[in-house]
Amino acid sequence: MKVIKIGGSLIDNAEEILKILKNEEVLIIPGGGVFADAVREVYKNYNVGESEAHFMAIMAMNVFGICLENRGEISVREEPEGELPAILLPYRFIKDRDELPHTWDVTGDSIACYIGAELNAEEIILLKSVDGIFRDGGLIREIAASDLGLMEQSVVDSFLPEIINKYRMKCRILNGRKMKDINYIFKGNNGTYINHDI
Repeated sequence: MKVIKIGGSLIDNAEEILKILKNEEVLIIPGGGVFADAVREVYKNYNVGESEAHFMAIMAMNVFGICLENRGEISVREEPEGELPAILLPYRFIKDRDELPHTWDVTGDSIACYIGAELNAEEIILLKSVDGIFRDGGLIREIAASDLGLMEQSVVDSFLPEIINKYRMKCRILNGRKMKDINYIFKGNNGTYINHDI
């Protein structure tokens, strides 16, 4: 099984992405996108604590998951077990375990990798609106988690290197806007691989 996070910024590309994934053995994790942005606004402007905002943002991922279901032929569910492909609404899974920090350092990136680690996924892919992580204008094909943690970048959340090192895993960032067929994910050397430290 592969875990694939569809970033919220890909809402306009969701239908095409889901068509490509509809016959694959994948568990899809929705990002937060505009729904999580709304939670950020509430957090900034009202008396909402970080812990409340953390779980509200995860619930926003559920909302995007329902949006994805309505744009494709893949069903949502709240538990990871069952036939694939499926879209996992992550709120209950995360709430029941409650092992992640309740801060904005944790977004759908860390959540998708955490779920993948808990499920022993063979690969974790983060679909985003960028080709991967860049340094000095060039795409980084492979980077260690600790090196990523030292970089100033806005592609993935700042807690992700810790998750990757804790679970001795790796993940890959791919541009969901460039996905025309399944080969883009499973063949070739596309995107940026983030590896655990040796």
